[in-house]
Amino acid sequence: MKCYRFQKETIKLFRMDRRLFDAAVAGDVVELANLLHHDPLILHKIPPGCPETPLHVSSLLGHVDFGRELLKFKRAFVHQLNQDGYSPLHLASSEGHEEMVRLLLEFGHAHVEVLCKKKDKDGRIPLHFAAIRGHIDVIGKLLVACPSSSLEVTVQKETVLHLAVKNNQCEAFLFLFGKVNTQLLLNLADSEGNTILHLATARRQLQTIQFLESQPCLQVNAVNSFGLTALDLLHNGPNHTSDFQIGEIIRRAGGQKSLIVRRPTASGLNNNSSSGGNTKIELMKDMSNGILVMASLLATMSCGVALNPPGGYWQDWDLNFNTTLTSNSTAVHKPGHAILYDLAHKRFSWFLFFDIQVFLAALSIILALLSPTPLKLDSLKYLYIRNASFYMVIISIVIIFQAVAFTTKDQFFAAPIYCLFNIIWLVIIQYFALWSEFCKVSV
Repeated sequence: MKCYRFQKETIKLFRMDRRLFDAAVAGDVVELANLLHHDPLILHKIPPGCPETPLHVSSLLGHVDFGRELLKFKRAFVHQLNQDGYSPLHLASSEGHEEMVRLLLEFGHAHVEVLCKKKDKDGRIPLHFAAIRGHIDVIGKLLVACPSSSLEVTVQKETVLHLAVKNNQCEAFLFLFGKVNTQLLLNLADSEGNTILHLATARRQLQTIQFLESQPCLQVNAVNSFGLTALDLLHNGPNHTSDFQIGEIIRRAGGQKSLIVRRPTASGLNNNSSSGGNTKIELMKDMSNGILVMASLLATMSCGVALNPPGGYWQDWDLNFNTTLTSNSTAVHKPGHAILYDLAHKRFSWFLFFDIQVFLAALSIILALLSPTPLKLDSLKYLYIRNASFYMVIISIVIIFQAVAFTTKDQFFAAPIYCLFNIIWLVIIQYFALWSEFCKVSV
């Protein structure tokens, strides 16, 4: 039903004899000859603004003989575009009609470069259509007719290699790689900054990646507009059985994650694009804000413990103390003095010492993160500072709990078993910190 409506609307727009359209659909050369015999101007009566010509129909359906007869009477059909910007060569290339492509190139040989580089609304030429559909024989004919067409890009800055990879046409990609100027196209990026390695990695095209690894000019650490290298893209999305093998291939070629790459060298990539830079900067800001919150909590806790130590303060004078204060009288305790200080002076001193260290460490972290710095948020030096602050927060938490150990009876929590568990948990926290860092670099 839909096809019938399409044909009905197309016929209406053609504003030509229904028999001409039917002959084009059927590829009926005899009927075309009869129509031309009764009305020699029938092909010239098609208005210039028509969305299709009989040659578009015959090219789409691969009617070579019908197309040849049409071009004998009106060669201009070969250059005419339809309402979507497709030439007959676009349609024949898309459908893989090799003989029709040869015919159109033959009749358009006088302006073959113009014919092969005609673009549709999306900036795609016939070669792009052939690559998208994987028609290797058609690709070969188009490249022989116009080798420079391989350098044409779409509106989205996609090369013919991009389109082959995006549409999983591995055989067409390998065929193209031996025909086109690989030095120019190998590292070119599309509008999103993706090279063919980015696209092949995202689609887990193992054979394509293995082939690219052997290319000496491959810029394996090219960064796209989102600040990601090919190795970063490997960790995005669902896991695949080939992920480990692909990762090994990329690393063997020198691939790294984006936060480790110091100087991206992608030719044609917008490495300093605002979207990619902003993504990494926002990620760094979020992590720094998290560390700042933890440091603020530590400062508040250590300050609160110092103002209100465990056990509190004495609220009254010692019952044995004489308030008349003679020269021979000495108070065991006084109001406002820390109870723990009088009960265990040495323990209280150690407790206060550790508490002060935590407070000063927290203040140092806060000042380091809030003070203006000439370092870029995505620089390697800033990464070291942030990591040092993160580990300092963890160590400060351990220290403040160790300080509490000095306030317990017989220093139970300062016993060897407690120290052993402290070490174990420090190792576990360190492991998760490193794993968290690995995950942050991967996203």
